[in-house]
Amino acid sequence: MLTVENVSAGYGSNEVLRGVSLRVDDGETVALLGANGSGKTTLINAISGFLPARGQIKLDEANLAGRAPHATFARGVVQVSQSRDLFGRLTVHENLQLGGMRKREGIDADAVRKRYAWILELFPRLAERRNQHVATLSGGEQQMVAIGRALMSFPRILLLDEPSGGLAPQFVQEIGRILQALKQERSTVLLVEQNIGLAALTCNRFYILRAGRIVHEDEGSKLKANAANLGRRYYL
Repeated sequence: MLTVENVSAGYGSNEVLRGVSLRVDDGETVALLGANGSGKTTLINAISGFLPARGQIKLDEANLAGRAPHATFARGVVQVSQSRDLFGRLTVHENLQLGGMRKREGIDADAVRKRYAWILELFPRLAERRNQHVATLSGGEQQMVAIGRALMSFPRILLLDEPSGGLAPQFVQEIGRILQALKQERSTVLLVEQNIGLAALTCNRFYILRAGRIVHEDEGSKLKANAANLGRRYYL
C-alpha cells in the first residue's frame, strides 16, 4: 500500500534522512525502530506532507511527495503525533466526533456511528469518560483519545509516532493491547517506536533507522528473539 523510495529530508541545511526506502503492505503493522535522533519522526512527517522530501512516497500508485498535509490526509494517510494535538476544552465524545467529520468517500453516517461504537469497545476507559474534558485525562487516556480520533476518519494507513512515549507501564500495556487488536482487524499501521518489546508484540515486519538510514529489516517474529542484540547493536 505505502512505498517509500530513496527519500531524503531534513530541516534547512540539516539533512536528517538519507535515502530511506521501506514499504507497508495492506493489512500489515510495520514497526520503525531507532534511538532518539535517528530520523523516525522526520520520516513520518515527510510521509504526511509536513516536511518537503526528495524521492518517492506512494500510496498505491499515487505519488504523495510534494502534496500538502490536508491532501495527503484526504488520501487516507492519518498521523497521530507525539503531541497528540487534542482539544483539551472539549469532551472525549466531542474530540472523537471531530475525527469523523473528515473521512474517505463512500463512508456514510451509519458507518460512522458503528465506528464510534467500535472505538468505545476498543477503549473502555473512553466509554467511561466520554463526557469528561480531555484536558482532565491522564497522558495514557489522552493517547487513547488521539488514536480513537484518528480511527474515526477511516484511515487507509495509520501513522503512530511513539504511542508509548512518556506513559506509565500500565498504559504502555494498554497501548500494546490496542495495537494487537488493530493487527487482528488487519488495520494498516506504520508504528514508530523506541520500545522494542512493544513493537515485538504487534508488528508483522520491522525496520531499524540509524543516523537517517535503514540499517536493518526483518520479520516481526525475529524481533522478540533478537531484541537484546538489536538494542545493543543499534541503540547504543
